[in-house]
Amino acid sequence: MGSAVVAALANKSEVSHIHVCDARPGALHTLQDQLHTHKLRTHELDARNLSQLKPLLFASRVVVNCIASEMSPVLAQLAIEEGVHFCDLGGYRSAVERVMELDESAKTAGVWVVPNCGLAPGLVNILCMHGMNKFDKVEEAYLRAGTIPLAPNPPLNFASFFSAEKLIEEYTEPAFSLERGEVLMQTPLTSVEPIQFTAPFGELESFYVSGVLAQMAPRMVGKVQKLDFKAIRYPHHASQMSFLMALGFAEKRMIDVGTHLTYRDVLTRRIRKRMGGDVKDAVLLRVVINGIKDGKERSLVYQLREDYDETKGGSAVKHCMGASVAAVATILGRGAISGAGVATPEFVLPPDLYLQDLAAYGLQPEATWYEGFQNVSRAFS
Repeated sequence: MGSAVVAALANKSEVSHIHVCDARPGALHTLQDQLHTHKLRTHELDARNLSQLKPLLFASRVVVNCIASEMSPVLAQLAIEEGVHFCDLGGYRSAVERVMELDESAKTAGVWVVPNCGLAPGLVNILCMHGMNKFDKVEEAYLRAGTIPLAPNPPLNFASFFSAEKLIEEYTEPAFSLERGEVLMQTPLTSVEPIQFTAPFGELESFYVSGVLAQMAPRMVGKVQKLDFKAIRYPHHASQMSFLMALGFAEKRMIDVGTHLTYRDVLTRRIRKRMGGDVKDAVLLRVVINGIKDGKERSLVYQLREDYDETKGGSAVKHCMGASVAAVATILGRGAISGAGVATPEFVLPPDLYLQDLAAYGLQPEATWYEGFQNVSRAFS
């Protein structure tokens, strides 16, 4: 995902220099060959080597973490110490919670630390908050998003377009939601429901996964009665993955002393092997908000479909993630947000400015108003 963020930032005239750190020289050479920009400065170093990383922050405005989310608390702390803004793609809830604990330090340093700036969490949360603020009273907000193969690829009809470890966490950790105004913890891979899209996708499925509302749901208590997020996949994916989870393949228990591998290690490796590779993808996103506006029941629907496109760098999810994180980094770099502290993007970014920057990076979610409350599962033109 890091290359997509760099590619997006390189096309922004106000960005003068982009320092990219990677311990793999081959990856840096590939990036240089792909972008051909004078803005790029590559550094062969491990992000865990803070002493080597620290001097690069001196002339920088924003640090963007595109590697494992476990590094976000460490890198965010370094950014705060050097007086530099920070954002990341999002990741494990435990890592995000550790980042949130840096709020007072960030305020003292006068910088913003903004985790969860990718697609989901990230873009889908920002759209939801943006839409909710347009109502006099919000009753329900339904968030749906997913990355799927552009065409079905039996028998699994799925590919791992990002971290296999993150995918397993989404399928095993509790999912936050609001029901009747109260925070509930939902079991992932449950509450499967059909969701309709226009051709060529037709009927897909959606179900609970963790991570997307962990920070948002608790802060929405008293503001909305129903709030949930479900991932979009081809039909039967949830049952297939539930079968694997029921067999214990996501357990962190060691198989035997001789291998030193856990069952989760094996599943991670098999996902990378069987669900990895270069698969043409599509990103589908839908946010449906039902509420009262001007005394009437109305619905605001956001939709985004992004397909694999060679002219945009290929992968749809990389383009979406790259554009979203680049938009946040650009806003932070301009100093366009007053104050300081730690917050997820839906609570701190000016949404219109974010959407404007997102459009400059080639992403434009559609927003449509409807009379009456709408069902998130139906097809919208």
